[in-house]
Amino acid sequence: MQLVCLEQGHEEARRAGLAAYSPARHLEVLIALLSEARTILAESQERSPAAAPDLRIA
Repeated sequence: MQLVCLEQGHEEARRAGLAAYSPARHLEVLIALLSEARTILAESQERSPAAAPDLRIA
């Protein structure tokens, strides 16, 4: 949830056009979010392969 909150803050700063907004930092947070999501999906597929959603990007 910390990453989600961080991303939300970066997105709000981006949309508001704040000078303190850092695209590089925003990208780092987005990459971390994707990594966490992949880890969670992999763990759920190991526990129950039939129940895990297929969220691969084509």
